[in-house]
Amino acid sequence: MLMPTVSRYMTLHPHFVAPEDSMAAAHRLMRTHGFRHLPVVDCGRLVGIVTDRDLRLLAPQVGDPHDIRVVDAMTTPFAVVAPDTGLDEAVELMSERRCDAVVVIGRRGVTGIFTASDAVWALTDVLRRAAA
Repeated sequence: MLMPTVSRYMTLHPHFVAPEDSMAAAHRLMRTHGFRHLPVVDCGRLVGIVTDRDLRLLAPQVGDPHDIRVVDAMTTPFAVVAPDTGLDEAVELMSERRCDAVVVIGRRGVTGIFTASDAVWALTDVLRRAAA
């Protein structure tokens, strides 16, 4: 069995935010669409990733999430993979970096995001295929 790639299981065309956006706007986008990770893109270039956890950790210290900019909360460095990266490599990278998501970068920039939830879905799919 060939190793499936992240492109098969990643979330395509993820929403993203700019570094100067407020964390309130980022959180609203996450809630509206039901996800927990947002790539941070500046002038077409990936510069970080922000998560709902980042907001939860910063909010008690700063107060109003409208006063917090994404650039002040985002994680750098961040983990990236190519669309043709094997699932084993992507999951290993996530484990090594202790992160819940990797951003997938293709020829035209951010093409997807592969999260721990995507990894669980991939595992389920691979196990079902192996058992069939």
